[in-house]
This record gives sequence, structure tokens and C-alpha cells, in this order.
Amino acid sequence: MGKVYKHYLGLAVFLVASFSLASGQNGPLLFPKEVDKKLNPEVAPKNRFRDLELVLKVRKLLAEDKELAPLNIGVSIREGVLFLWGPVPNAKKIQAVLNKVTKVKLIFDVKNEMYLGVVEDIPVELFNPSAVDKTQPP
Repeated sequence: MGKVYKHYLGLAVFLVASFSLASGQNGPLLFPKEVDKKLNPEVAPKNRFRDLELVLKVRKLLAEDKELAPLNIGVSIREGVLFLWGPVPNAKKIQAVLNKVTKVKLIFDVKNEMYLGVVEDIPVELFNPSAVDKTQPP
């Protein structure tokens, strides 16, 4: 009987350890009430509204800058972490974007996924259809 007990005890310890490693926790998750409040569904709606407000603030900040507005940099925020992505023509502009967005309050971290690449011009007709010359064929 003692052999079987040790076998099940070893199996239980193995399962607890593997579940804790798979969930990214430092130890076993024995007290679910101590889970980070960010993952709590009651707090999540407040974070989503705050994140949406921050996205609008960052996009407005980038759109007001004459050098950075044409870059059309992708912006998203999740739980206070800002993600920036898209092609940028040179490293100086990447640094300018990062310097500008780090001044926004309530952004806890910035994940830079911008890369050096060719920034294609956005066709004028997308913004102003009357600016297109209708006499020339497309």
C-alpha cells in the first residue's frame, strides 16, 4: 500500500509542477483569489475604455506632427502596453516616434515593432475624391 501511495503522491507533485510551469507562474496556483487583477473580468472593462482613450491620444499626438503623420504608424494598446508597428524610412524617425509616445501618461510599457522599410504614399483619392483628375484614365 505504501508503494502505491508514493506513486500517486509523486504523480500529484508532477502534475502541480507541470501546470504551474505551463501557466507561466513562478509556483503552483493554489490560491486563485491572488491572481493578478488585470486578468479579473470585473476590472477588464475599465482597462478597455482606458486603452481606447490612450489609443486616440497617441494617434492624435502622432497625427499632429508634420514629419510623423505621413508614416501611418499602427497603434494599439492592451492593458496599458503600447504596441507600435509599421514601416519607417529611417532610425531617426523611429526614435522620434518613441520619444513622442513615451510622454503620454498611463502607458506602462512600449513594444516597438516598427521596422526600416519603404513607406508607400497613400493615394490622394482616398482622402479627397474631388482632387482626382477625371479626364485621365485610371
